[in-house]
Amino acid sequence: MNDQEFAIFDSYFHPRTIAIVGATNNPFSGGSNFLNALIGSKFPKIFPINKNKTELYGIRTYPNLKAVPEPIDYVIIAVPRRYVLDIIKECVEVGVKLGTIFTSGFSELGNKDLERQIVETARQGNMRILGPNCVGLYVPKAQVSFIVNLPVGEEHSGLIGIISQSGGHADMFAFMGNYRGLKFSKVISFGNGCDLHCPDFLEYFQRDPETEIIFIYLEGFKDVQMGQRFFQIASQVIKEKPIIIWKGGKTKAGRAAIKSHTGSLAGANEVIDGLIKQIGLIAVSNPEEVIDTLTAFYYLKDRLPIGRRLAVVGGGGGNTVATSDILNKAGFELPENPKEIQDKIKKIIGEVGVIVRNPIDLNVAIWEGRKLRQILKLMASIKNIDLLIFDAGIDWGLNFEKAFKMNNIMEPTFKSIIRLLKTLRVQLPIVAVLPTIFYEGEIIKKKIEYERMIQGIGIPVFPNMSRCAFALSKIIKYGERFRSAKQPTYKELH
Repeated sequence: MNDQEFAIFDSYFHPRTIAIVGATNNPFSGGSNFLNALIGSKFPKIFPINKNKTELYGIRTYPNLKAVPEPIDYVIIAVPRRYVLDIIKECVEVGVKLGTIFTSGFSELGNKDLERQIVETARQGNMRILGPNCVGLYVPKAQVSFIVNLPVGEEHSGLIGIISQSGGHADMFAFMGNYRGLKFSKVISFGNGCDLHCPDFLEYFQRDPETEIIFIYLEGFKDVQMGQRFFQIASQVIKEKPIIIWKGGKTKAGRAAIKSHTGSLAGANEVIDGLIKQIGLIAVSNPEEVIDTLTAFYYLKDRLPIGRRLAVVGGGGGNTVATSDILNKAGFELPENPKEIQDKIKKIIGEVGVIVRNPIDLNVAIWEGRKLRQILKLMASIKNIDLLIFDAGIDWGLNFEKAFKMNNIMEPTFKSIIRLLKTLRVQLPIVAVLPTIFYEGEIIKKKIEYERMIQGIGIPVFPNMSRCAFALSKIIKYGERFRSAKQPTYKELH
């Protein structure tokens, strides 16, 4: 992609005007969703198209695209399939640059000729197409959204670019990521990919300065040549930017579902899996693995390379055993704390009910603020540790506070720990594990508040140790392969 091609492609993500063909006030329709999403994001120039309405949600409507008084950059099409080709013809007549076809019922149901006609018609006016069967674009910086309640604006724009063949997955990852403190440059849903497809967006992301981490949900390609182009581009991009990929259709049932979902060629899984491994793409296989791996890269990518020697500070004897097994199986080392460190821990905590080797079990002392701060400082000072895991046990602290009616004991303690962690994370990478044990409204609400505090100082939060181990293994393997093993680790540099 040369400079001119990049500039044209980049303009698709920064429309000045958006029209929604099929806009309606029916809350269960795609047209209503897109309109309300753009109203909610305060996109400045929205033109609903509906010949039977004069206004929708306080916005003037137009009977067709030709009636719109300004040039239209981006059109969202949410009308029955039989009208789509005529809408594309009208788009070409008025000079639309990009169109998203939300409507389904095309190649996934065998209607390939109609898709071909759409692409041929669009190309007559240099128009590009997303879809059919997709939700299009979420670009926070440009205030473009494909669903209500996603955050927009400069402050909500981030480093992650998503390419998703599924519109539902695009929605889901945007919401799940937002909860985990992740921010996105662009989220793209392309559905059947009759025109623009995964390789096009990957090539764009390679040059996009706003995108530093890439996630792809892929069901398949239109043909072998497209697959070859994708892997050729990916083999270059992965050296510069991590690519996390979830390849759908690993089973017979999954491949059948793909055929009726996007009509793609699922491909030979052995070949595709082999290529993914060969060029070093980061493979995941479910939504939790997606979000956990994105979380690790989002918060830790600038700390690469990271070594495999971990220290864990937490509570619970059985928990230390489980943690040791989980981390060891994932390929990590848990160096035993030096004797002088163990002696200092005993002096701080006492010897009753604690484990001082690594992982550390602080028992109930985990939420005695002064003691916990001392232990965390001590662990961060150990030379042969590459990363510290704080297994916080917030649920237990909140339940303890509630059971003994000790109002507002946890919050000042936790805030003091946050201040310390903000300082310590400069010395070495830190991650937090905050399992949910007590499914009570008050506890969950407060726990989410504390999670956001931790995310706010640049520390990733994982819901349990297994998921933490999985995500860390992915980012550390990437660092070992693509951030020279000869380079010192982050801890050695600091």
